[in-house]
Amino acid sequence: PSELVFQHFVANESYELVLSLINNDEVPRTVKVSMESSPYFQLVCPRNVFYSVEPGTSSSVRIRFTPDEIKNYAHKLFCFYGRETVVVPLYGIVTRGLLDLPELLDFSVQPAKCSVKKTLLVCNIGNMEARYHMSTQSPFSVVPAKGTLGVGDTMQVTVEFYPTKTGFQSAILEVSYDTGERSQTRLHGEAVDLDVALSTTCAEVGKTFMTQSNHTTVAIQNRSSITARFQWKIHPTDEAEAQEKKRVWDLRRPKSGLWLTTFMEEQEKEKKGIFEDDFSKLCSKVKEEYKQLQEEPYLFSDDIFSIEPLEGEIKPNCSAEIKVIFKPKEGLNYHKVAYCYISGRAERMMLDLKGEGLGPWLELSNKDVEFAMLYVNTPHVAEINLINKGPLDAPFAYVPSETEMSPSFKVVPKEGIVPPGSTQPLQIFCDCTIVGILLEHIRISVTGCPSPLIVTVRGTVWPPTFSFSASELDFLEVSFGFPKTLPLRVTNKTPGYFKFKFRVTDDGGEPAISSYKLILNDADPAWEKGPSFKVEPQEFAMTPSEGIMYPFGYQDVQVTLCSNTVMEYCRRLVLDVEGFGEVVTSLIITASCHVPKLEVYPNIMWYEGTCYMNEPHKRKFLITNNTCYYGCYGLVPQKRNKNTRVFYESCQPCGVVRPHSTAKLPITIRTQKVGKFATTVTIAVFGNERYPLTSILRTTGLFREVCTDVYPLDFGAVPALNPTPVTMNLSNKGAAPLPFKLEVDARPHFFIFEPGEGVIPANRTIPVTTTAYLDDTGSFDTTLGVYVEHQGVVATIPVTILGVGTTIVLDKPFCGDLNLGYQF
Repeated sequence: PSELVFQHFVANESYELVLSLINNDEVPRTVKVSMESSPYFQLVCPRNVFYSVEPGTSSSVRIRFTPDEIKNYAHKLFCFYGRETVVVPLYGIVTRGLLDLPELLDFSVQPAKCSVKKTLLVCNIGNMEARYHMSTQSPFSVVPAKGTLGVGDTMQVTVEFYPTKTGFQSAILEVSYDTGERSQTRLHGEAVDLDVALSTTCAEVGKTFMTQSNHTTVAIQNRSSITARFQWKIHPTDEAEAQEKKRVWDLRRPKSGLWLTTFMEEQEKEKKGIFEDDFSKLCSKVKEEYKQLQEEPYLFSDDIFSIEPLEGEIKPNCSAEIKVIFKPKEGLNYHKVAYCYISGRAERMMLDLKGEGLGPWLELSNKDVEFAMLYVNTPHVAEINLINKGPLDAPFAYVPSETEMSPSFKVVPKEGIVPPGSTQPLQIFCDCTIVGILLEHIRISVTGCPSPLIVTVRGTVWPPTFSFSASELDFLEVSFGFPKTLPLRVTNKTPGYFKFKFRVTDDGGEPAISSYKLILNDADPAWEKGPSFKVEPQEFAMTPSEGIMYPFGYQDVQVTLCSNTVMEYCRRLVLDVEGFGEVVTSLIITASCHVPKLEVYPNIMWYEGTCYMNEPHKRKFLITNNTCYYGCYGLVPQKRNKNTRVFYESCQPCGVVRPHSTAKLPITIRTQKVGKFATTVTIAVFGNERYPLTSILRTTGLFREVCTDVYPLDFGAVPALNPTPVTMNLSNKGAAPLPFKLEVDARPHFFIFEPGEGVIPANRTIPVTTTAYLDDTGSFDTTLGVYVEHQGVVATIPVTILGVGTTIVLDKPFCGDLNLGYQF
C-alpha cells in the first residue's frame, strides 16, 4: 500500500507489516530502502539495504512497530531508485474514526448507459467521531461525498455505476479522514450493450412532390430482458453534444464586464444605504440558465425530415415503430443523419434519412431552336411551349447567362406560372451583334427544381453588307488649301440597323487649313512658315461622318479633300460599323495636290510726284495666275519700328486668284521721313512659303508748304531803337507734324521771333510774333524764310520796314538844370 497503518495495539508489544515493492517496468530496478532512526519503527533488515526487483515481480520489506504507550505515532520510510524518491508514511493510530467499508465492491455485468446503484450500510467502528471525505472516478460516483459519523453509528452510502462505454471498468473509492488516514475500496464493473437494434440503417422515403409529405417506418427492436429508453438526437456522440452546449453557453453567458458592472453598482448602492443583492441574483440567474442548458435534450430537429416519436420506452422483447416524415421544399435529393440514443448501448445508432423531392413537372415542346439565316442587328423570333404535366403550379423565370451572346437574347414572358395541365407559349427574340457561329443555351429556371430547362439556340450570324456607288473616288488635281468635294452613296444590303462611321486611312487628327479661312487672317503664321501641325493634318472630311444606316437604306455622303501637302494621294475610305470591328468595306481615294506659280506686277512700283509726309498714297498690285490651279496670296504684314521710313498696308491684304486670271492687291503707303526711299513688299503664296513674291516701292517723302496769313510782312514806319511787334499765323496743311525754324536773309539782329523754332501739329495753325528793333534809320528790305529739316526752305515771306527818328539817346533823362560843379 501507499501507507502503512498500525491499529489496535498495546504498549510494549511489537507489531509487523509488510510493504511490497512492485516493478511494473520492463527492466530490472534497484531500490534502496532507508528510514531515519526511531525507537518505535525499525526495518526488519539492515538499514540502507538495496533490493533488486525484476520486471513484473515484487520484493517485500518488513517494518516493525513497538509502542511504549497508547497514543498516535507517525514516521516515514524512504525508497530510492535512480533519481526518484518515494515516501511511504507510517502511522500508529489508536484513537480515530473508521468506516467499515468492504475492500471490494463488484457491480458485475451491467448494460451500458444504465445507472446501477448499490447501497451499503456503513458503521463507524473506530473509537472517535469520523469526519470523512469520499471520492472516486467515472463511471462510479458516491453519495454522500462527505460528512461526520459518530462512534458506533451507521449510515447508508450509495455507490452508482453508470458506464458510458462497454468493457471491464474499475476505480478506487477512497475515504480520507481528518486525521490524515486514508482507506480504499476497489470498485469493479463491466458494461455490455443491450441487444437493441434498428431494423435498418437507412430510411429512404419515396419520391415526393414539394409542399406535399410522405413517410416511411423504421423499427427499434429490443431483444433484451430490460426496458430500453430511446431518444433521437442531432449529434453523434455525448462529447459532440457537450461541445455544442459549451459553444452555446459561451455565447449566452454574461461577459466579464457585466459581472464587474453589477458588482460596482451594488457597491455604490451600499454606500447610499440601499442593500440589494444584485450580484447574488445575477449568479442565481446564470446558474439556472446553465442548468437549463445542460438539461436540454437536443432532440432531432430538421426542416425537411421529422421523426415521430422522438423519445420513448421499449419493453423487453418488444419493438417500437418509428415514423420518418419527409416534406421537401424543392426538387432535390435530400440526405440527413439522425442518431438514436438507447439506454443500454454505449454508442448512438446512426440512421440515414434520404428522400427525393419532386418539383413542378414542366417540359419544353422543343429543346432545340435553329435559325436559318441571321443578320447582325436584325431581330429574329422563335416560339416554344412550356407544358406542365404535374399536379403543381409551375412558377418559371428566364435566367440570363453570362456569355458574350447573352445580351442579344430576350424571352417573353420573362416569368410566370403555368397551372397544372396547361401550356405557356414562350417567344425567344434574338438580335445578335456578333458575327459567327451561334450556339446559346437559354435557361428557364423552375421554382423547386434543381436544374433549369435548357433551350439550345443554333444558327449562323452573317455580317452586314454595304456597297459604294463608285469603285474609286478620284479627286484628280486639287489646289493646295482649297477644299474639293465629291458625292458618294453607301447602300445597306441587310435588314438591320447599323451605327456607322467613316474615316480615311493614314489621315491625321488636326484639321487642315483652308485657304478660305486663311485669307481672313493676314497675321496667321502659316503665311510665312506654312501649315504647322502637332500631328499629321486631317485633310479628308466626310459629311455626315457617322450616323445610323436603316435596313436596306442608303446614305449620301459628301467627301471633301482640303490638301495641305503637295503630293500624290492614294488613300482608302473605310466604313466602320459599331460592334463589328473596323473596315467593313472600303474604296480607294486618289488625288494630286499642286501649288500654282503666281507673279506680281509691277516688280517696282514708282510713286510719281511728291509723297507728302504721313499722307496716304494708294496703288494696286496685280497678282497673275497663269496655271490651272487656284492660288491663295497674302500681303505679309510690315514689321515696323522707329526707323521705318515708309509704312505700307492693304485694306484687302489676302485673296484668292482663280486659274488663268488676275487679282488686284490694293496697297497704301505713308512716308514717315523726308527723302527718297526703296521699300521691299513681300506677298506670301499659301503652300509656297519658301518662295514668296516681292516688289519694290520707290517713294520721295516731303513735308507740305507752310502758309501764312500775312504776306508780305510790312512793319511800316518804325521808330529807331524802339521794339515793334507784329503777329502772324503759320499753318501746316500737311498730315504730319512739321518742325520749323525762322530765319531772315539780312540784318538778322533787327528781328526777334517768338517762337523762332518749333513744331506745327498736323492740320493746325500757330501764332508767331516778330519784334523789330532797329538801330538805324532808313528803309530796309529782307526775306523771312521758314526752314524744315532735310527739306530746307518751305516758305518765304518778304519783309519791309522803315526806320525813323534818331539813333542818339541819353543814358540819363533830363531833369531841370545840369550842374557841372567846379572844374580845375
